[in-house]
Amino acid sequence: MRFSYFEVSDLANDIANKAAKHLSKKVEYVRCTDIEQYMTEVEKIEFIDYKFKNNLNKLLLKSISKVQDEFIITPNQNLSDEHKNFTKMHEIIHYYRDYSYLSESHAFSDFISQKDYLPEDFDKEVAADIGAGILMANDQALKYALRKFKKFDKIGTYFDMDSSTLKIRIMHYIEFTAGFSYDKTYKLLKDLSYKNKNIQL
Repeated sequence: MRFSYFEVSDLANDIANKAAKHLSKKVEYVRCTDIEQYMTEVEKIEFIDYKFKNNLNKLLLKSISKVQDEFIITPNQNLSDEHKNFTKMHEIIHYYRDYSYLSESHAFSDFISQKDYLPEDFDKEVAADIGAGILMANDQALKYALRKFKKFDKIGTYFDMDSSTLKIRIMHYIEFTAGFSYDKTYKLLKDLSYKNKNIQL
């Protein structure tokens, strides 16, 4: 990978902290809806659900357009709420890392299938996925949820995250943020997600 996990983590957690400050709430209580509100009110990004037609509906997760100095993000309205929220957070990471330099008018689309991306775009997509997971559950919020809810399904419900996305997010948090080895990370994640055991970090 041509990027650092910690670079993406720092960016996403910084966005969460800015959203917390803007909304006058503790960062551990910041959720993806708060991030969206912050981006709308401060960065002036518009989020508009859109029904893509014909084959595009099966091909595209969303489209993002820059018109002069304003960005419009249009998620596929047929996505589930969980997937739609993740897609918005994914695009916010792109906005900060990849899109802000674009010319006055530009459009870009994210595909449903990874095979449709060019090789040079793959690292950008992986970074945006990692960052999106952190925006869905920032470090302080995830730490809070692990202590408060203890059970995997309750944590997923709290963050409105699907099982696979939450597993990846918790795995990254345990390994990179909490500093556990890969083997220990895998065991803790298995205990939490499959056995629904409370884990101590």
